[in-house]
Amino acid sequence: MLFKEFIVKHISYILAFISLLSGVGICCIVKYEDNFIYLVFLFIFFQTIAGLVLGRIINNLYKQAYVDFLTGLYNKNYFNKKLTNELKKTQNSNSVLSLLIIDIDNFKGINDNYGHVMGDKVISALTNVLRQNLRGVDILSRWGGEEFTVILPETNTEGAAASAERLRNIIEDTNLFCGKVTVSIGVASTNGHIDKDILVAQADKALYKAKEKRNTVVSLGYTGGNLRLIEGLLAI
Repeated sequence: MLFKEFIVKHISYILAFISLLSGVGICCIVKYEDNFIYLVFLFIFFQTIAGLVLGRIINNLYKQAYVDFLTGLYNKNYFNKKLTNELKKTQNSNSVLSLLIIDIDNFKGINDNYGHVMGDKVISALTNVLRQNLRGVDILSRWGGEEFTVILPETNTEGAAASAERLRNIIEDTNLFCGKVTVSIGVASTNGHIDKDILVAQADKALYKAKEKRNTVVSLGYTGGNLRLIEGLLAI
C-alpha cells in the first residue's frame, strides 16, 4: 500500500525518470484518481522494461550476426553485405572502389611458438593498429582467422596500393607482443560493374602473389567491367 501511495504522489517525477532511463519521451494526460494513476504507471513501467529488454535482445542478435567477438570488428557476414552495397553506390556515382585483403605472415608459427592466447593478442593488437591508421570512411572487417578486409570507397588502385604499403610498413615497425610481425596485402579495384565475389577473388589472388613474394603488397586493378587486369608488384 505504501508503494502505491508513493507512486501516486510522485508519478510525474517517476515518469520523468523512466523517460530519462529509456531514452523515450513520455507524455500522458490522466484522470487524477489514485487507482487510475497507479494503473497508468504500471502500464508505462512494464512497457518501458519490455522495450529495453527487446532492444538489448536485438542488439545482441545484431552483434552475433555481424560483429567479431575477439576484435569487435565487423565480421565476414557484414563485410559481404556491405561490399554489395558499396559496389552499387560506386556504380551509381561513376566512382571507383578498392578492396584490401590483409593476412598475417606465418601466423601458425606464432601460435605454435607462443600459444593461441598470444595469437589472439596479436590479432587484437593488429586490429588497433589498423583502426588507428585508416580513414573514417574505410570499412574494416575481420574476414576470418588471421585475415582482415578493408573496403576503400572512392579509392583507385594507386591510392589503395599506397595505403596498403603504408599499413604494411607501420605494422612491421610496431611491436605486437611477440616481436616483429609482418603482413601481406592483396589489392583489387573496380568501378563497381562487377560482382563482389569476383572482386574478392581478385584481391585474394593478389594476396596469394604477395605471400609468394613474402610480406609484400600486390595490386590487381580493373579498368572497368571487362576484367582487364593491371598487375603491379609494389614491394619486394
